[in-house]
Amino acid sequence: AAYSINHLPRFYHFARNEVRDTVDLNSLLAYYLLDSKTVKTSPEISKKSRLETWPAWSADGRYLYFCSAAMLWSEPNELPPKRYKEVKYDLVRISYDIESDRWGELETVLSAEDAGLSIAMPRISPDGHWLLFCTCNYGCFPPWQQSSDLYLMDLKAAQETGQYKYRRLQINSGQSESWTSWSSNSRWIAFSSKRRHGVFTRPYLSYVDQQGKVHKPILLPQKDPLFYDSCLDTYSIPELVTQPVQATGEKLGRVVRSSRKIEVENIFNGLKDALPWPWVTVICDICRPDLLFEN
Repeated sequence: AAYSINHLPRFYHFARNEVRDTVDLNSLLAYYLLDSKTVKTSPEISKKSRLETWPAWSADGRYLYFCSAAMLWSEPNELPPKRYKEVKYDLVRISYDIESDRWGELETVLSAEDAGLSIAMPRISPDGHWLLFCTCNYGCFPPWQQSSDLYLMDLKAAQETGQYKYRRLQINSGQSESWTSWSSNSRWIAFSSKRRHGVFTRPYLSYVDQQGKVHKPILLPQKDPLFYDSCLDTYSIPELVTQPVQATGEKLGRVVRSSRKIEVENIFNGLKDALPWPWVTVICDICRPDLLFEN
């Protein structure tokens, strides 16, 4: 499992619809080896001069895609830092050999300079054909930016041509789109959108045909057709699953709050010695989720 560790303090605006905002003051990627119960990182994915976040494994587990931006401050003494709106993330990838536990060299898939926007939340279809990602004006948290849109990249064509071609999806609205996931057959995507009123995120579904055309999204149906008109909850991080979730919310809550922990060996080799930070957010993507549930 690969994950990012981020220092993401929240701050507020006074003159816009979405007043919340955040900035990644420091971050790195780490990974957990289930068999040896070891937590590790590597210089290639934890550079002191960079901000790394949003890890996502390729379908075959041979590459780790993630977002990376230059750190524009040394020790920020104010929140937000003066240059926080200049931070734009590139989409990069790095090869990984699970047998030897070796990382390859970083490769830029799409730079923020070429895109003209900051890139976040990459998600790869299970068949390895498509890469879905978000863009926004700055930073790494699209849900709080009205500028956030969805884009699709053809990874299969890139293998043949060496060029990463992408396009803005026509299903975007004038509000924030974010938090995407794929169905197991790579034919459907789920995502969160604020298109109804710009305040609450709602879950939408879109069909993706074999040519990569993403069809008109539908709001996740409810028994009561007026459900969303009175619902004051927000829907984030939709995940499409192939069977019902057996654990209840109460059971999951008890596990999270439990004092029982998995003992792991921590091997960070002194990288980014600012750890641990006072505020930590973890963003995780699992290479082999089946291994986590064998027992």
